[in-house]
Amino acid sequence: MTLNDIIFKLYFHLNKPRENAGFLLRLFAFLIDFSLLSILNYFLIVTFDIKETVHSDAFSPLSLIIHPYSIIVNWLYFAILESSQNYQATIGKRIFKLKVVDMYDKKISFGKASGRFFAKAISGLLLGIGFFMIGFTKNRQGIHDMAAGTFVKIKYE
Repeated sequence: MTLNDIIFKLYFHLNKPRENAGFLLRLFAFLIDFSLLSILNYFLIVTFDIKETVHSDAFSPLSLIIHPYSIIVNWLYFAILESSQNYQATIGKRIFKLKVVDMYDKKISFGKASGRFFAKAISGLLLGIGFFMIGFTKNRQGIHDMAAGTFVKIKYE
């Protein structure tokens, strides 16, 4: 094996192309996360008898999403897991071998993961266009990814 071969292999090992995850793969990962969080939030709200923000005796499924405690649980779930040292992904993303990285393919901080989470509200408020952009932009980024400077990559390791 020549020195040129070693350098060639080393270069392509270090600079191997990483593909950004597309819309459908990320949607399926989100559906898994959403299901897990819905169960967790329902369990917390019912178990601890947390009252809804609107005073009503009837339970509303919408309260699982907009309840202040649910927002905190969802924020911590996404921010902690996406900024974790080992995984850089939520459970849904791990199942599909995805990870959240910055523009240098490095782990994102808890603050950047938090900003990404709250920027998802902007993506959703625009009739979901911020999420659908993932399927049409060059780097497969939604508005929340662009705002936080993040990418969702497919792990080949």
